[in-house]
Amino acid sequence: MGMLLCFQRFLALAAFAACSIAGAVTSRYTDAGPEPLLAEAFTSIEQNRYDEALNRIEALIKAYPNFRLAHLIRGDLLLARTKPLTAFGEGGGKAWADKIKEGDQRTPIGVYRVTSSLPKQKLSDLYGSGAFPLNYPNEWDKRMGRNGHGIWLHGTPSDTFSRPPLASDGCVMLANRDLDAISKDLQIGLTPVIISNNIEWLSLDDWQSERASLLAKINDWRSDWETRDVARYASHYSPSFTSDEQNYQQWVPQKQKVNAGKSWIKVGINNISMFRNPGKEEYVVVTFEQDYKSNNLSNRIKKRQYWIKQDGNWKILFEGAV
Repeated sequence: MGMLLCFQRFLALAAFAACSIAGAVTSRYTDAGPEPLLAEAFTSIEQNRYDEALNRIEALIKAYPNFRLAHLIRGDLLLARTKPLTAFGEGGGKAWADKIKEGDQRTPIGVYRVTSSLPKQKLSDLYGSGAFPLNYPNEWDKRMGRNGHGIWLHGTPSDTFSRPPLASDGCVMLANRDLDAISKDLQIGLTPVIISNNIEWLSLDDWQSERASLLAKINDWRSDWETRDVARYASHYSPSFTSDEQNYQQWVPQKQKVNAGKSWIKVGINNISMFRNPGKEEYVVVTFEQDYKSNNLSNRIKKRQYWIKQDGNWKILFEGAV
């Protein structure tokens, strides 16, 4: 395994984005601190210039002596002088990702949401600047039989700039100043946190095609709901569909009963966000604001759906209010 590939175990992706029918809006944070020095060291490693990489890491440690990740990399670079390394951090560590059950110390892979904010005044120093619990297990995890709890996005102890990888019990850790930078933009119940082992790249054409395909199906679902034809409306749902309280077999007759009392239905959807699961399991989490009107009921709610492809067609697997 090449040295660059070995370093992939140190990389984690946290993506924060929103997209709508009108277009996409993204936010980007930059940092002139230790990250550029670390990136330069990685570049030297990629180019097999290990002495240069060691010099860069030692400069990084001098500037940030409590940067534990830099100390770990320095140790491995020194070890690489004596024997070939198959992976960095060979001294051992906890499991990396794909959480399955409580107590396995793994970090889940998937699309999650911030559920609350815990200020540092209510936490021990272990969590640094604060913590943001995530909604693990989400609806997909529950369907897959995964359990556990307490997966948080949090900071590092006050005497540590950045902890090494595999040092948590499944949580996602950021340096305190990075957590502080994004915390003012985190919205409880809304901000997505996408946890992935690596970055997946799509061409612009592929991204637009995938997005347009799902947006078209969402619009078909909306317009078929307005027809009051339950068979057409239900065709957008997987036979394995569940809502917060019902499965597909319970949901269909309940919708037939409700629609029997409707003379007209209008459904508006706005502020759509779509996030594809970064793991091997293919699903897309769709969140939007729903404006429902009929002859005897009007309401506005924020709704979340899980869409999957079955036999090449998009189907709704889960649906519930946010």
